[in-house]
Amino acid sequence: MKKCVHLHIQGLVQGVGFRYFVNKSARQHYLGGWVKNLPDGRVEVMAEGDELELQEFVSAMRKGSRFSTVQNVEVEWLPATNKFNHFQIID
Repeated sequence: MKKCVHLHIQGLVQGVGFRYFVNKSARQHYLGGWVKNLPDGRVEVMAEGDELELQEFVSAMRKGSRFSTVQNVEVEWLPATNKFNHFQIID
């Protein structure tokens, strides 16, 4: 079943290649959507795809990359929109 997840990730997640980690993980899980840095130091993610793939993706976001330190992940589950064809990094 297809779903969408909206994440706000807090911690040492900017300036450490975290968006590239998110992008790679999303592509490994066949997800569409986007990732971007926020002015307050968090990273925002919108991802859509198979619910099981999304659950694994969220788990990976909680762990973070080897150069990041994730302190908190706010997770909001949403209905699928079917408007994402690929995953991208937004500057």
